[in-house]
Amino acid sequence: STAKLGALQTSGAANITSRFQNIIEDSTTGVVLNVGGGLTANAAGSITLGNTTHTAGVTTSNITALNATATTGSVGLISTATLSLGSIAANSLTITAANITQSAPLNIFGLSTLNATTEGGNITLTNGSNNFGPLALIAARNATIAVTESNTLNLRTVTMGNQASTGLAAAAGNGTLTITSVNGDIIDTGLAFVTAG
Repeated sequence: STAKLGALQTSGAANITSRFQNIIEDSTTGVVLNVGGGLTANAAGSITLGNTTHTAGVTTSNITALNATATTGSVGLISTATLSLGSIAANSLTITAANITQSAPLNIFGLSTLNATTEGGNITLTNGSNNFGPLALIAARNATIAVTESNTLNLRTVTMGNQASTGLAAAAGNGTLTITSVNGDIIDTGLAFVTAG
């Protein structure tokens, strides 16, 4: 059945599995997720732990590493820490964290939305075996975004210098965007904007 999390706190690692359905956050109250040793989540459906299903309350979390498989669904996670993405396979991916890095290839069929929320918070996903669908990349002022795709890399949106997600006052900053396709093209779907501000 579906696993519903209201709180998950450990200084070690955590492993959550839903063999037949989803892993979700309690949608009617505040949820606290603090996992010092990393979270491994596997579900037949979706894994949504990122303020996506709430009718009341919010999810707050401090998770430093994530491995996830959502066999027929999406993966969504929020963390106030630097988050290292391990092996992840899903139809779509939504990640919000202070910094976003990786330790293993990502295989995402549909849209990946990656939001580094702190000033100077980076998105560094440079494994040459990554396989993404469209990408939406969001970072605040003075950030570095670097993404590598094994095949055609499809940019849906890129926003750098995003102040709205951080509460920072608008001001000039410096940032770097590096996009690499190992075996294919780099394209823009044209559905929105690539803004390296």
